[in-house]
Amino acid sequence: MNFRKLLLFLLLFLFCQKDTLLNRTTGDYFPLEKGKTYYYYSTLEDTIQFKFIGDTLLFGTNLFYCERNIEPIFFIKEKFSLEKFVCKETLIFGEIETLYKDFITFLSFPLIENKEWQDSIVKDTIKFYLFGKVLKRDNLEVPYGKFSDVYSIIIKEKEIIGENRDSLIYLYYLAPEIGIIKKEYNNHYEILCRIE
Repeated sequence: MNFRKLLLFLLLFLFCQKDTLLNRTTGDYFPLEKGKTYYYYSTLEDTIQFKFIGDTLLFGTNLFYCERNIEPIFFIKEKFSLEKFVCKETLIFGEIETLYKDFITFLSFPLIENKEWQDSIVKDTIKFYLFGKVLKRDNLEVPYGKFSDVYSIIIKEKEIIGENRDSLIYLYYLAPEIGIIKKEYNNHYEILCRIE
């Protein structure tokens, strides 16, 4: 009887060691580590720097401040989502007017194949929609290294301002404990080559 319990325990232990399901569901696929800088090779620009600056207070909310080259980006990381601040401004008669600004669900955790989410900002005739879907999990090699348990995620953004409609589709590849290692859009890509 004790032999059976020991055998069952060993089998479960070995199975759990090989299965990375627990690692995938508890792993951090978008770590916000203060002081880190990610460098991406881009088909549009030479190199893109993505800096993780740190916590800041903005709009009365505690946010994590990042910079993509010199463009500020703000995130709120919660247990089941990563919220991203989006803002659209335009120049009207020499004055800057904000068309919309708010936080939108950029990622939904845990990452599970075929999981979908959506969020929107609606203000009169101005609408911003984000649709996300986890496509699959795979292995991926980029100049920075080889990664397993990489999730590919499609993000569709749609903006409607009056009669004007714009859409963008992004394909992100996220590695555990690293975050975005590759991004594709409009026949271009950005690929992780260095972290400092």
